Amino acid sequence: MEYSSQKNLKDIFIPSVLKEIAVNSTWTDPLKLELHKRIIVALIKNPGEFDESIGYLNNLISRFALRINQIGNSDYASVLSKAGTKEGGSIVPELPYKVYFQLIFDFLKGSTDVTEKRAAILICGKIGDEKFCGFLKEMATDSDLNVRKDVAKALGKIGGDRALDILITMAISADFSLKYYVAESLGKIGDDKAFDALMMMSTSITTATGDDLSVMKWIAKALGEIGGDKALDVLIMMASSEDGDLRACVAEALGKIGGDKALNTLIGMKTDPSYLVRLKRVIGLGEIGGDKAYNALKEMMNDEDLMPNLPEALGKVGGEKALRLFIQMKDSGSGSFRAHVAGELAKIDSVRAFEVLVSMKDDESELVRRHVTLGLGEIGGDKALDVLRTMKTDNEPWVRKYVASSLGKIGGDKAFDALLTMKNDAERDVREAVAKALGEVGGDKVLDALTAMATGSNLSVQKHAILALTKINEGKALDILIAMKADSNPRVKRWVAEILIEIGGDSVYEVLLTMKNDIDPYVEERVRKIRLERLLFKDFKVSDNELLCKELMEGPDSWL
Repeated sequence: MEYSSQKNLKDIFIPSVLKEIAVNSTWTDPLKLELHKRIIVALIKNPGEFDESIGYLNNLISRFALRINQIGNSDYASVLSKAGTKEGGSIVPELPYKVYFQLIFDFLKGSTDVTEKRAAILICGKIGDEKFCGFLKEMATDSDLNVRKDVAKALGKIGGDRALDILITMAISADFSLKYYVAESLGKIGDDKAFDALMMMSTSITTATGDDLSVMKWIAKALGEIGGDKALDVLIMMASSEDGDLRACVAEALGKIGGDKALNTLIGMKTDPSYLVRLKRVIGLGEIGGDKAYNALKEMMNDEDLMPNLPEALGKVGGEKALRLFIQMKDSGSGSFRAHVAGELAKIDSVRAFEVLVSMKDDESELVRRHVTLGLGEIGGDKALDVLRTMKTDNEPWVRKYVASSLGKIGGDKAFDALLTMKNDAERDVREAVAKALGEVGGDKVLDALTAMATGSNLSVQKHAILALTKINEGKALDILIAMKADSNPRVKRWVAEILIEIGGDSVYEVLLTMKNDIDPYVEERVRKIRLERLLFKDFKVSDNELLCKELMEGPDSWL
């Protein structure tokens, strides 16, 4: 469950506790130790907020516990009572996660453990402040290669002259694998000084093989990020390299930079012996677009190796010219190829493109028909809806499923009528899609159909119907779930608990609490976990300290 950050435990209690740990906390009481360990675990395991370093931070859990044990004794009640007060330290509500990470960094920065050093470095990159450059400069000479790699990545995220100066020093490293991360970060920073540093790296290369060649490929990619005439001139020189992989990197970079010089260079690579180079050329021509790029792509219509990649590139070029080639392609190649053609046709805003797309609705490949239904859903309007209604009896379940989804996306009375005829489809996946689509259509008119599906015999279909019903009439959906939670079948009760958790919200929480002491241990544990999350992240009050400790200690480690 996600909760908005108000003056709650996330913004007040955890930072204060971490600050206490970082400065002078000493704890010996096992209960207090366990509580703090689990709160730190909850913070560290928050996915999505720190995804790049989550793996490293998860490895720290046991180390945090060990370090806390080593620090000693502090009055837990005192820490808690000061949380959020002037004495306890002020927290910036609009930047809570930066505050958390800063506190963890303060806790880790003096560590000699490689994992903890890497976590501290990753926090520097996440916060992205130049104030960490002093620490990163020290870590840049660490004996562990992975630490130095993390430093290079963090510096690229921080940017600025101080970060750049450290990267320039690292660029002369003898370790070629470190140079990849240095080049990547120089490309992200992208100013003249970063360009000069990349040129310095290139002049230090003495051979065109092995590790040196790998570094040249990384430099080419970085130049593509930097862009500009100077980078373009270097890439054009590199395009004559004898190595196909390097030329492929150059072609990719040219496509990113664009412009006439880049386009002309890509056109000149037409007969390159390397398939990878020609593939990157196709992608680059699509990125640049325009008449010259279109003509170059048209010349490749007979290249069997590259034909599968032409639809996407032509789709980026767009327009009536691309449409003319799509018309030639729509009946050729594999089902997968024709499906790509259908997908690109749907992006062209013209009557003729729509007509060509509709002409593919009876293609022998169900993959093509699927893409036609998806394209019609994106186009929308009465004409697209009329075609979809003719496809709702397709013999392939996956096609019917996408028909239902596209009808829901278009909406309106006609879509509703078509969906009603599909709600008893023999295939479960189709009925699930119909339930979801009815929720997208919305309005009172769909209530009876969704209620009937929500009280059917298939739990999976019921779930989709109830979730759709919740968007329109949460009270009706809850009434159905309340009636079902009394079912003696453990599978049904578990299902009800999971649906309630997925719906979320205060009214649902009250229903969940009635299941807290359920005889089924799975249901009891799931509900108690939600109670714990509310205590930690939404409803926390200092007066709940004893209850919070009790809830934490009674639950298994997996709760957090």
